Amino acid sequence: MRLLGLYVGYKDGSCIYNRHPKGLYLDPSMITGFLSAISHFVQEAALSKDPLKEMSAGETKFVYEWGKDIFIAALCYRTADSTKVRRMLEKIIIDLENDLKEVLPKWNGKLRDLAAPISKIVERNITSVSTKLPFHPAEDELLRHPEDYYFELISTNLDEIRNILLRDSNLYELIKMKGIDDETLGTLLEILDKEFPSLEEISNFLTIEPGDLVPILIHLDNRGIVSCYKLLEEIRTE
Repeated sequence: MRLLGLYVGYKDGSCIYNRHPKGLYLDPSMITGFLSAISHFVQEAALSKDPLKEMSAGETKFVYEWGKDIFIAALCYRTADSTKVRRMLEKIIIDLENDLKEVLPKWNGKLRDLAAPISKIVERNITSVSTKLPFHPAEDELLRHPEDYYFELISTNLDEIRNILLRDSNLYELIKMKGIDDETLGTLLEILDKEFPSLEEISNFLTIEPGDLVPILIHLDNRGIVSCYKLLEEIRTE
């Protein structure tokens, strides 16, 4: 099972262990503090005794497991089997609370007392936490540093790279919902490479409503799949 990140938090929200994607520069204590706080908020607001078990955002989700003194949050893809992830986290919680039963209840806040034993226990149970970015890079960045990203670069062919970046994103579903097929999408990329003069001409040529084209153009430009900057600037100034 492939995880994108793993965070072990103390009951006060302090981060006592973490593994997360390279390039994610948030302080791990901010992450565990937020995850702990949002769970307590949900319990209070919903008048529930049960802590939060899962929280989704975009293509990823956090899956929680709670112990007496600690909790674990695994960052994984939204399609991951939450039951299997939680079962794995539960095993870690049991091992941690058994091995550190003398330390955890009265922990004094010194990470050096926990870092090594926690790392050993986590690594014993999980070896598949990815250290690679689960985000979608621009194609030139992908070409320069393919090893930094969670998908494999199987070709340096520009069309295939575009295909990877498009299909591995939420926009692809939007394109399908708008009734735009792969052939039309390919034609759009070719047109944009030639710097077609205006949004209206692209719209007429492909028979796609301008309002449907704009979010697609923004996404293509943001991802670096093809440059739409000049066209978007013209649209904004009209």
